[in-house]
Amino acid sequence: MKRYHELDVTLLPPEPYDPQNYLLQWRLHMRELINELFNMFVGGNLFSAAAMTRTLMECCVYGKVIKQEKSARLLEDWFLCGMIRGLRGENGALWQAGVKIVYELCSDWNRDPEETIRRFKKGNENEWLASVLPSKGRISFYQVCEYLQEKELYQTY
Repeated sequence: MKRYHELDVTLLPPEPYDPQNYLLQWRLHMRELINELFNMFVGGNLFSAAAMTRTLMECCVYGKVIKQEKSARLLEDWFLCGMIRGLRGENGALWQAGVKIVYELCSDWNRDPEETIRRFKKGNENEWLASVLPSKGRISFYQVCEYLQEKELYQTY
């Protein structure tokens, strides 16, 4: 954790499949989680520390899938899924602004915006992994760990 915290993630070059450097946001999020986890542990808030440890493990696993697949399309799915799911429950101007951004991104990425919104609005938070892990239902963390052959990590989880 200390090594990752000291790493200046903003200086990491973008991956070839990520010219917009969306993974930078993922790395920054993980660094924030590490800071919060450390503060929770030091402060004695072990229940929150346990929950944040699980969240950090999930981030590591999902990031590993993206790095392993090296797919711009998968990275776009992750980004769009997060945006669309973040708009749930919003209405009015915020919803309209978010939908406008989704439409613009879909146009840039040669996607049908209505289908994209429908797909990620109805699925679970891991719906962006459907192209890698076809499933008849909800894609679980267990399935992702199994795909990566990280069974020990899931057992620790």
